[in-house]
Amino acid sequence: MLILAIDASTIAASAAILDEEKLHGEIYTDYKLKHSEKLLPLVDTLLNDLRMTMQQMDVFALSEGPGSFTGLRIEAATAKAFAHACDKPIIGVSTLEACAYFQGRFSGFICPILDAQQNSVYGALFENTNGALRRETADAAIPLMDLIDQIPSDSNVLFCGDAVKKFHAQIVERISTHAFFANHSTMMPRASAVAEIALYKMQNGVSSDYKTFLPNYIRVSQAEANYEIKLD
Repeated sequence: MLILAIDASTIAASAAILDEEKLHGEIYTDYKLKHSEKLLPLVDTLLNDLRMTMQQMDVFALSEGPGSFTGLRIEAATAKAFAHACDKPIIGVSTLEACAYFQGRFSGFICPILDAQQNSVYGALFENTNGALRRETADAAIPLMDLIDQIPSDSNVLFCGDAVKKFHAQIVERISTHAFFANHSTMMPRASAVAEIALYKMQNGVSSDYKTFLPNYIRVSQAEANYEIKLD
């Protein structure tokens, strides 16, 4: 079962192809180009490098959010176009779960956080016990300190995601002796993690029709919020 996965939910973008036996390849970039400029070339380069075609893919996976509104829309449109052209299913994976997935060597709580602006984060809590990642809270747009307050007292917690840099000082000040941070190579969500989780979902009968798939924005964009205020 070949899975082509993409992620454009943050400033980083990546594409990966995986099956039950191995990760065939992944391309990852964290450079300030528009996702509309870099996502399709990433996929095209990956397929060419692996001597594979789009028609060989059995399922298309993507990070479904939360994250950048523009990035989520671009990757949703891209994955839906692939699925429509090949008549294959789509699998959406939580961006936060994908971000937490590669922290398996850390024993304790894992807290992926993405910048949601307005002094808040998109965040969730997971706990890793003996290599098994268990979700503790739902994905939410929440003030960071409110999220930290949900972590059991004196528990070790590892933070990852693009909001770490912005809130690093506040995290250290609040829980200095129990706070840890992901290294650079696993700080951001990646398409390979999306593919791994999607494979597990597919094996358990979870998939979506590309015609009805929608990203999980969690909340409306600032532009939509401003429009609603004007209507009031």
